[in-house]
Amino acid sequence: MRINPTGQDLLSLSRQTLLDELLPLLPESAHYTARMIANSMAIAQRQLQAGDLQRQQQLLSIQAWQQAAGRAPSQSTEAAWQDLSHAISSGLLDGESDLAQQGRDLLWQLTLSRVAESAPRMLPK
Repeated sequence: MRINPTGQDLLSLSRQTLLDELLPLLPESAHYTARMIANSMAIAQRQLQAGDLQRQQQLLSIQAWQQAAGRAPSQSTEAAWQDLSHAISSGLLDGESDLAQQGRDLLWQLTLSRVAESAPRMLPK
C-alpha cells in the first residue's frame, strides 16, 4: 500500500505550483517551455489515472480488426500498432470495402482515445 500523497497527487501539486508560483517569476521567453512541462505533467497524470486500461482497450480493438482482416492477432500493443501501420502502408485501408472502412473507423477511434489522453480539451463535448 502506498502512503499519501500518491504519484498522481504529487504530479498535480507540482504542476499547480509550476503554473501558479513559478511561471509568473519566469521571464516571458521561458513561459512556453514552462507550459509545455505543465502539459506533459497533465498527460502523465491522465496516464497514471487510466492505468493500462487504454492500452489494453487499444490492443483488443486492433486484435478484433486483425481477426476480421484474416491477420494474426498481435500479442502486444506495440506489435499491434506496427501491424496496423503495415496494413495502412500496404493499402489495406484504401478503397470502399467493408474491411477498409472498419480499419478507418478503428483508426478514428484510436485517434480519439489518444487525443482524450493528450489533449482532452480538443475533443467536442
